Amino acid sequence: MWSALPNVVSAIDGTHVKIKTPVENGPNYFSRYQDHDIVVQGIVDGTMMFVDAQSGYPGSMHDAQVLQNSNIFTRAENCEILTGPTVTIGGNDIRPYLAGDSAYPLSN
Repeated sequence: MWSALPNVVSAIDGTHVKIKTPVENGPNYFSRYQDHDIVVQGIVDGTMMFVDAQSGYPGSMHDAQVLQNSNIFTRAENCEILTGPTVTIGGNDIRPYLAGDSAYPLSN
């Protein structure tokens, strides 16, 4: 699959899956959708294959928090992944990155 975004390697997003009201920590699982749910986050590559998935986080948790609690985030922060090859645009080296919606912060 092709993208007009330079050096994008994957797409990331989250969704909510309804659950029965948990006995313990029920309020944590109550989301902005006014229901009890868990957050599921997926990362897919250009061939639409999942390269990472996270699930089970409380519905009240923001997508950015789920990302920050994931192994993929830790590995990227430790420069174990998404380090190259880079693309130079306007004198700036663009490392490989994930494309996501506004719930995800701009970060290395």
